[in-house]
Parts: sequence; C-alpha cells; structure tokens
Amino acid sequence: MRRAILILLPLALLFAAGTARADMLPVRAIHDASSAKNGSLQWNGDPFFAYGFVYGFGDRQPFTTYLDNPTAAKLAQIDADMEQVHDLQANTLRVRIEFGQIMPSATGYNGTALLALRDVLAAAQNHGIYIIITGLWNDEETSPAWYDDLDQDGRWQAQANFWKLVAWAGEPYSNVLEYDLAAEPTVPSAAVNSWYMDTGFNFPGPQYIVKTPGPNPTTATKQALARQWIHELKASPALRDYDPSTPVSVGTFPDSLSFAPENIAPQLEALTPHVYDKEGRDDPGIIADNADTGDPVILGETYPLHTDAAHMRTFLLASRARLDGTLMFFDGRTADQARADGDTLYADAMDTYVSLHDDLCLNRCHIEALGG
Repeated sequence: MRRAILILLPLALLFAAGTARADMLPVRAIHDASSAKNGSLQWNGDPFFAYGFVYGFGDRQPFTTYLDNPTAAKLAQIDADMEQVHDLQANTLRVRIEFGQIMPSATGYNGTALLALRDVLAAAQNHGIYIIITGLWNDEETSPAWYDDLDQDGRWQAQANFWKLVAWAGEPYSNVLEYDLAAEPTVPSAAVNSWYMDTGFNFPGPQYIVKTPGPNPTTATKQALARQWIHELKASPALRDYDPSTPVSVGTFPDSLSFAPENIAPQLEALTPHVYDKEGRDDPGIIADNADTGDPVILGETYPLHTDAAHMRTFLLASRARLDGTLMFFDGRTADQARADGDTLYADAMDTYVSLHDDLCLNRCHIEALGG
C-alpha cells in the first residue's frame, strides 16, 4: 500500500490555507427527457462539450503520484502537462483519487492530500481546464486494511466521509465539472469474499459496493442497492454538504445491470459510461441508451483497446450527436513521444482523437472563452 505523509489539521485551518480564483464559469447539467438531444451541459447558457482526457495511463499516473507525496517538482510537471492539454485544445481532465490518499481512518483525513488537490484545481484553472474528480479508485494493493475490514454500513459511511472531504476541497473552485463517485462499481450476483473484482489486470478495476447482495438476488434487488449506495454518498452528511450544485455521476461499463442508465439516472445529474469499442457490438446504441434517460452524457473512458484507432474514430463520430463530452487517455506524452517509445497504439489513438476535435466539439468546447 502506498503511504502518504499525513497532516491532520482542523478543517477551518485548512480552509484558511487554500485560496482559489473563481474566474471560470461553472458548467451546469440540464436534464431534458423531451428533446432530441435530451440532457445537456451548459456553459453561460450555451451548450458545452467536455473534450479532454483521463489523466494517467498504465504505469504513468502523475496525479496519483503527486497526491501520494506532493512536491513542487511534481506539481510543476502537472502544470506542464496541463499546458500541453490546453495546447491540444482540450478543456477537461479527469483525475482519480484513491480512498487511502484522503482517509487515514474512518473519521480522519489527510490534510496534505486535500491541499494538494486544491493546488491541482488551481493549476487547472490557470489553464482554463475543467476537472472531473473520480474517487474511491483503489484495489486490494492500495486499499487500507481497516477500510476493507469494515462491514457494508461502515464502508458506505467511510465513503460518504471521503466524498464530503473531497467536495470541501473543491468547493471554492468553479472548474470542478463533475464528481464521479467511483469507476465501474457493481453488485455481485452472489456473496463474494473481496470488495474487488479480479479482472486479471494489475490496475484498479471494478469494485463491489456490497459483498452479500442477499439470497438469490434479482436484478431489481441489485438495482435497489445501487440506488441506495448513490444516495448515501450524495446525501447529507456527505458530498452535498459542501457542494449543492456540481453534477454527480458514476463511471459505468456497458454490461452492468445494477448500474444500468435507466436505473441510476434519476439519482444523478450526468451519466459517464466507459465504452471501449468492440467489433459486433452496438456501441453508439449504448451511448443512445444513456442519452435517452434525459441526463447529459460524457463518455468517461474510451480507447482502441479491442479494435484500432480507425474503429474508435467511427464510433465517436457515430455517437457525437448524443454526447456532451468525450475522454480519451493522456499520460503526459504527445503522440510523437509515445511513438518514439515504441507505443504505437497510444500514438495512433492520440493522433486520431486530436484530429477529431472540431468534429466532436461542434463549437461547443468554448476553448477561447476560457483564456486560450
């Protein structure tokens, strides 16, 4: 497990230590189940498209590494990466926070990490970049033992405390685009021994929100648990204590029945599906199913993992009319740098994604209005 330096300070003292510029207009989520587009993101009354990246890929995780041990050099690297992101005409980055980076105990908090998060938000604001914050991003290797030993009620309460602290850190900043409760949570079909699904990848993956869904759980039972979990993490005393308006979402994968869009959309202000395009699957139809709920839809993760960059291009163009944002992956390297490293898949994906900027934005990205 990674270990960060812990500074436990009163929240009032932490608040005095953080300052923020509020010169970026907030983005708001509009629910509309009656129009052809359905919901949308709005910037100053105009449609907004979140064109950007998931920050960190594979072993390159600059933001996660910074929260582990914040240094001026690491922050300078993040700042340089954000300048490059802005040069690519992107307006959004999604960052991921591990539970243990914020919570050293069920009721304590890591003041160093909270202030480091504020520093990153300030740096992003300087570059006109909105931030999507994904939380609870951890696996058994990085998760505190005490956290995994909690029962369901205790774990949910600890997660609610986590989100209350993160929302406190983000409250002074107008460039927090979305709070993403977790990446690909799910409900098991039968009792499990671990909170973490074994995907075969050495990387944080789907987490179970319960270990025991009950005897012979039906889809309706599992969907009710998903709705209850979302409510517990959003409602007082949780995230909404400090931030009443920033959209809240959940990163979902296409095959999840418990977190199906029609089930969770009423609990959320936006939907953030993760779709890695596959041959023979109706991926634009997955996006349409999310958009039909009336919530705005940001494609929270996409990458030509199963196909190639040309197929990803076709998928994005076929889906753009129903989307309010797209996020590919960025780890600090340009396409040329990745190609020099021999990483042709990343390089081709980056070249393709950057070439689609105008076709996806359709004058909705407002890059110039953000100081570009």
